[in-house]
Amino acid sequence: MFSGYLGVEHVRDDVVLRSAGPLPELVWQVRLGDVKCCLFDGADVDVSPHRWEPAGDGMVVGYMARGVVLVTQDRQTVEVRAGRIVLYDGVTRYRIRSAARHRFLIAHVRASALRLRRESRDSLVATDLSGFPAATALAGMLGALAGSSGEPNAAAAAHLGDAVVACLHALAAEVRGVGGDRSAALFAELTGWLDGNLADPDLSAERLAAAKFLSARYVRKVFADHDTTVSAYVRTQRLERIRDDLLAPWSVHLPVSAVAARWGFPDASVFTRAFTRQFGAAPQRFRRAAR
Repeated sequence: MFSGYLGVEHVRDDVVLRSAGPLPELVWQVRLGDVKCCLFDGADVDVSPHRWEPAGDGMVVGYMARGVVLVTQDRQTVEVRAGRIVLYDGVTRYRIRSAARHRFLIAHVRASALRLRRESRDSLVATDLSGFPAATALAGMLGALAGSSGEPNAAAAAHLGDAVVACLHALAAEVRGVGGDRSAALFAELTGWLDGNLADPDLSAERLAAAKFLSARYVRKVFADHDTTVSAYVRTQRLERIRDDLLAPWSVHLPVSAVAARWGFPDASVFTRAFTRQFGAAPQRFRRAAR
């Protein structure tokens, strides 16, 4: 058992740490008002709670100074690379994994300093936050702290802690406002990528997220904010392309199945059902009627 990996002080928050190599080294720790920071240097690790019970004792911000870790919570997993942050808390089970050398700064924010509703916390934990300006600001601050060699005096430390808390509240506000202009621009970018890859039969939220360096959970949320899903959008766009091709003179000698396969529908029966639902007629009948 390795106490303190989360930077918290309660016995119930002790963790079990499994490692194929040496245990992580605590490089330093410092308190910034309501925020306690610990910098760890480790290698192969797998961290999970020792005796887990729900705890409403604040939130943890993890900053990746070097290497990569995977953080899982609330059935979501996010890959955190150097220069990025991740949030998690003690409300649901979590897991932290890394297979290689890494340096991880953990900032535990006291619950009394946070004014976040449960739904706001849920939207922040174990998700890709790299697209939000407040996350960039918070990562920059923690990155500077991870690279510093001196400890700030008490007065400066309190202000730095306030700045961390302020960034968290700003980040929560940005995530809540994802349905605004930023979301519209990102939705246009994501759908543009899908439009250019409709012929790929394996399109999914995961493929799109990987291509855009986002989490699949975040991608799904952006599409939900626009009252659709990735699969529904892809299906509609493919069917419209197929409809247009079936009406084009150049495709008159092509089998319907060949046109469908060209746009990512290799299964003829699945395509026929989807086309009939969308346009009210089977593809062969639609083609004949149009001519």
